[in-house]
Amino acid sequence: MNLKSLRIKKFRCFEEKDWELDPHFNVLIGNNATGKTTILDGLSIGIGSFFLGIDDVYGKTILY
Repeated sequence: MNLKSLRIKKFRCFEEKDWELDPHFNVLIGNNATGKTTILDGLSIGIGSFFLGIDDVYGKTILY
């Protein structure tokens, strides 16, 4: 899987934010509490949603 961009909308500390990703290497750098982990959690939830319909495969999703 190759991600070209990421958009986070109304998720934790981000109202709406877009990032263009390099296909080879990306680094998240920032001070404490600036959203680095939020970006990774957003990616994890987004990718995990692809696995919802597959038996015996569990992905990280948003629970209401």
